Amino acid sequence: MHKIIILVLATMVATGMATDSFWTQLINRYQFDKTKQSYCYRNKLGRVVGENLDLQVRPASVTKLYVTLWALEKLEKDFRFKTKFHVYEDSLHIEGSSDPYFTTENLFYIISSLNDLGYDQFDSITFDDKFTFNWTNETSEIAGLLKGYTNTSDWNEAHRLEFENLVFQNQNLGLNLPLRDQINLKVSKVNLGTRPSDTPIITGVFSSSPLYRQLKQMNVYSTNFIAIEVFNSLGGAKAFAEFMKQKFNVGNETISFQNGAGFEPNVTTCRLTINVIERLKFQIQKQGLQLTDLISVPGEDLGTLQNRYRNYLAKTLVAKTGTLSSTSTLSGFLNTDGGEKAFGIFNNSTETDNARQFQDLFVEHLFATLGDPQTYMYYRADYIPLVESELDYINE
Repeated sequence: MHKIIILVLATMVATGMATDSFWTQLINRYQFDKTKQSYCYRNKLGRVVGENLDLQVRPASVTKLYVTLWALEKLEKDFRFKTKFHVYEDSLHIEGSSDPYFTTENLFYIISSLNDLGYDQFDSITFDDKFTFNWTNETSEIAGLLKGYTNTSDWNEAHRLEFENLVFQNQNLGLNLPLRDQINLKVSKVNLGTRPSDTPIITGVFSSSPLYRQLKQMNVYSTNFIAIEVFNSLGGAKAFAEFMKQKFNVGNETISFQNGAGFEPNVTTCRLTINVIERLKFQIQKQGLQLTDLISVPGEDLGTLQNRYRNYLAKTLVAKTGTLSSTSTLSGFLNTDGGEKAFGIFNNSTETDNARQFQDLFVEHLFATLGDPQTYMYYRADYIPLVESELDYINE
């Protein structure tokens, strides 16, 4: 008789019956509408189980895990955005590459290199419509920002502190860049423009840090601008739909993404999310990386998960959060003694704080169901956009 009871309990755990019961308890405790909530995970028998597995749900920023997979499959981990600086007698033209992480630090480094070449003044700087700067692609904003940063004698205290911080990082984070302690530049006009027809004297090619580093920052801080730029540079909604059809044989009845950030009207399902992130894991490992290289590690990384799982579960999972006005989501992998287990939780509620508590309790239950938590041997490293970047000049 005891053997039968033990067998029944083991079957309940393996098939997810006990988890369904706990899910219902949480639904009742937080007074959520059960028909609008979804969860799923890969159980010990290798099946995807849960509730409302195929219900279309809003993924919010879990969308960024889909974008991460798409980018790794199409571009691969070491892809670098290349921004070109064409130097003429009295002007400089910037040819962008939709680098979503081209920021102040990069510009300081470019100015320093121009100073090394003897350039400290231009009548004008022009840039094309593929140049983004400090997380904006608005032409007027870019022009204003460039005008301020490239006229070094007019810097305010904030400008000076930013440059001093970069010098400090270069000296103390092992970047070892040929960066001057002081830079000087004067520019009269800055505006959107096309590349001049004349042959430039010299062209600088700035290659960004590897793609996977940018994707990690996107996922840790849930940076919408990076997600949108990467999504659009890969072809946008139409190309993404084709990718999903080709790789997962799904259409609009299952998934529809109009943007890379996770804003409405993006919808997907929990079951598909499991399949996507498991393929993401395969791609990450195939390209010589670990999950921790691309996805946030609660208890170690900063960002959207820095205040969650700081208890005994610290550094035992990798996950991506998502939040909209009536949506809170969480998806990733639990690191158990039985291996890394994919999961997804999609809450539809305006009570997002309660939803996060709900998710944290459910993650604890999933660990109890799937295996003892195992700590990742992972330590956060400081990141600036110049990490592993490259700058070369060519004569034309």
